[in-house]
Amino acid sequence: MHARLIPVLIALSLVACRKDDDTPLDLDNDGYSQAVDCDDTDATVHPDAEEVCDGIDNNCDAAVDEDPVDAPTWYADGDGDGFGDGGAATAACEAPEGYVAQQGDCDDSSAAFHPGAPETDCADPADYNCDGSVGYADADGDGVPACEECDDGDAAVHPGAEEVCDGVDNDCNGLVDDDPSDVTRYYADIDGDGFAGDRIWVDACEAPEGYLDAVTDCDDFHAESHPGAEEACDGLDNDCDGVVPGGEADADGDGFMGCEGDCDDGDARRTPTAVEVCDGVDNNCDELVDMGAVDASLWFADADADGYGDAGAATRACEAPQGAVADDSDCDDLDAGVHPGAAEVCDGVDQDCDGSVDDNPTDAATWYLDADGDGFGGRATQVGCHQPAGWVGNTDDCDDLDRAVYPGAPERCDGLLSDCDLSPIGADEADADGDGFMSCEGDCDDGDPEVSPLGVELCDEIDNDCDGTVDNPEEVLGDGEACAAMHCSDLLAWRPYAVSGAYWIDSAGHAAPYEAYCDMETEGGGWTLALKADGTSATFAYDSSYWTDDVLLNESWADMEHMEAKYESFVTLPFAEVLLGMEYPVTDSSLEPNWLTVDQYGDSLMELFGSEVFVPTSLGRAAWKAWMPGSSLQSNCNAEGFNVSPSTLVGPAQVRIGILGNQEANCETPDSRIGIGGGTGTYCSMPANHTVGNVARCTPDNGDLTWYAWGTVALRCDVYAEDLAGDGLDTNCDGVDGVDADRDGSASFESGGLDCDDADPSVSEGVGCPVAESCAAVLASDPSAEDGLYAVDPDGSGPIGAFAAYCDMTAEGGGWTLIAKVHRYHEGPSVDEPNDWFQQVRDLPALRDAATYAARTPGQASLGMERIAALGAGSALARFEFIAEDDVDQRMQFFKAVDAGIVNWTTTVPHAPTTVCTDAAMTDQCEDGDILGGPGLTTDFDGMSTEKYGYTGGRWHMRLNADAMGANFSALCSSTGDADDNAWHDNAIDGHWGNGLAIWVR
Repeated sequence: MHARLIPVLIALSLVACRKDDDTPLDLDNDGYSQAVDCDDTDATVHPDAEEVCDGIDNNCDAAVDEDPVDAPTWYADGDGDGFGDGGAATAACEAPEGYVAQQGDCDDSSAAFHPGAPETDCADPADYNCDGSVGYADADGDGVPACEECDDGDAAVHPGAEEVCDGVDNDCNGLVDDDPSDVTRYYADIDGDGFAGDRIWVDACEAPEGYLDAVTDCDDFHAESHPGAEEACDGLDNDCDGVVPGGEADADGDGFMGCEGDCDDGDARRTPTAVEVCDGVDNNCDELVDMGAVDASLWFADADADGYGDAGAATRACEAPQGAVADDSDCDDLDAGVHPGAAEVCDGVDQDCDGSVDDNPTDAATWYLDADGDGFGGRATQVGCHQPAGWVGNTDDCDDLDRAVYPGAPERCDGLLSDCDLSPIGADEADADGDGFMSCEGDCDDGDPEVSPLGVELCDEIDNDCDGTVDNPEEVLGDGEACAAMHCSDLLAWRPYAVSGAYWIDSAGHAAPYEAYCDMETEGGGWTLALKADGTSATFAYDSSYWTDDVLLNESWADMEHMEAKYESFVTLPFAEVLLGMEYPVTDSSLEPNWLTVDQYGDSLMELFGSEVFVPTSLGRAAWKAWMPGSSLQSNCNAEGFNVSPSTLVGPAQVRIGILGNQEANCETPDSRIGIGGGTGTYCSMPANHTVGNVARCTPDNGDLTWYAWGTVALRCDVYAEDLAGDGLDTNCDGVDGVDADRDGSASFESGGLDCDDADPSVSEGVGCPVAESCAAVLASDPSAEDGLYAVDPDGSGPIGAFAAYCDMTAEGGGWTLIAKVHRYHEGPSVDEPNDWFQQVRDLPALRDAATYAARTPGQASLGMERIAALGAGSALARFEFIAEDDVDQRMQFFKAVDAGIVNWTTTVPHAPTTVCTDAAMTDQCEDGDILGGPGLTTDFDGMSTEKYGYTGGRWHMRLNADAMGANFSALCSSTGDADDNAWHDNAIDGHWGNGLAIWVR
């Protein structure tokens, strides 16, 4: 049942139930009975209700929506421009025909007049936009019409007017106070002390925050120095009177002034915080000379004056006390005949203090081991006072490992001299070198006792273990100069159980082999030690030439001992990772270092640091601080990486490897650092002799610190990394830019080198790999040659040099050299070519895989103009091949004859059109065309039919810019970065999209 009928039925039922009450009914309680209420179910409908726009007779006068109180006003629109005449209005619920809701039309007879209409003609006096003004007026009389200036009420404001500091756009260029003529020079108050220096200034209309209009500060980098300031013990001219009070100088540069307790300001070794050493000087200014010197030696009492001291009677002093020696090895200091080196005799006393009694006594007998128990001794001997069990007094046994062989024993036919009488035996049954193996038992050299099946492989160019391999790299790589590894990473790959220590490496063929320390445990191992630095020494200070030259330091000490060193690996070893070690404090060599690993490629550390270029890292502030737990650093700047010296000023902190912090929000004046190779730094009293560790001044986050540490730098490579030639990176550090699987020093064709067989070390670039002038020359010499990579050298012995090129040996007669290609997705990534992409060498690896463009892989590649020109020298044919993006088998191509002027179609220099055809014979579908090849240029090929390629339209259009396509064009190629324009397709038939282009020369 409908919900609106329920009240009516209820009312009717009530009427039916009421028989004696004659009161009129008012069902909606609106004060009107059914007799006069035209809808007694709706309280808003009755004779006195207001009529509104709702499609209902609200006032019961039998008319719907007449004179409604909420009717909107409509205005007559005589010219149909959407704006009505305000003087011709009417009210109605719906808009009458020819009426609109918007008024304001100043001429309703013409659609050209209405609010917002354009007024573009300064000479037209008509007020089209009905705003009461017209553009040709010049209200301010400045000679510029209102439509051409920004304020027609001010004669001083118009295009070309002089800009001044008044907050107005005087010259109407859209900018307020830009380059005004009446600026004031303001100077920065860098240290915020209320006085400005002359270091930084700006010309402006108003003073920027922190700038003043006068120079009064004598030192704008220290807030404690300014006119009127009180002098303090800080070495500064605080009151700017030009004089630093006596006692405030640090003449010896040790970080302390006389007023700070420096007892000798002419000797940098003497400061209140200096360490006392044995030098006859009061180093720490406590008025005590050499008292508690850290380098005092231990001396031991020598009671029997035999030159050997008692370890239990020691004293520490700078000089040896009377009756004391430096040795502590005497085991009986009351007997001058007992000490290390004394002659041992058979007397039950340990004369030589080695812990053994009567060992190797001078009066002992020689005994020979009877290993086989046959009563005859062999070659093994020992000297002793008494005959040991199993030893005899003769050495007559010729085989002390065989009980059946001894003097007088019956001879056997087994290759042994059983009776030891040296009777002849077969050559292959003899053990000529006495190593226990005969030739017939696998001894590969019976003249060398160190060579046998049980021999230990050594780095000696000999097969010591007779396994058929000389100097097995799994066993001896790095053990000698002849077995040098490329680097420690290479060594670990061959010998995964190698322990840390000194090994021979050759820096991937860059230098003669040398010994280097290899860390085989830390962070996966394989690290080649390059540098060791003492933070208290200036050896490796930021400005030290050791960072930039090839001079080595203590290179023969290939170990982790605390001796500063710079190794050949620093100069010549390529790397992909850097391991930084930090031991604090530097005086305690027993501490384990903290390690920090940095991913960074480089040909050598010498090249990296010699460039003096800041190379940033992204480890982050927390990682550098965790490297040195408890360290302190100012909060700002946080410049990190290699050659970290961003300031142009003299005096702020620097560091060769590490991070800088600054108090200000810039890197101009950093006063804190963590790292190796610190600069001297003079700001905030930074110590001059600190090069490794952590130094922090001027409100760092963990307080002022000066921590001297021992630092190490080691390098590692990924020997399994993919290495592409031509990218300038020796990614796997094998000394070759590219993949060199057979380690013959030549990169493979596939990676961009000229080694045509990278599995055979006897075949490499120039050895067994033929080189031709071009792919056509290769095919001429070998008609069976297949598609693939070949070495070509178009100018012979000229300056260009040989390179690997992809050759198409099958299409259109073969012999085509791929010189350039470009490909991108229609809906995938786009690639912008710079204007010189065809002239410059770009993405050579992509050219060595001709399938790349067919596989719809985005990218661009070019051999470069010099190589292209050399390939086309004399006369040549160019082939342009287009590939559909969604169907690699759908292709089109055209050909163009080129000559020594091949550069013409790879530059933006116009030239006379030449013949372009659709076949290599230059006979079919030929037309004059122009191929300039550079982005931003357009080439048309009028009248050339493309129907046989599946493309229709009046013309071919090789589009190299983003110009809109006409209806009669079939766009072949786009070189734009706009995804909507970044493709070509047949817009007349089936919508195949394509964007692959390969260019070949023959």
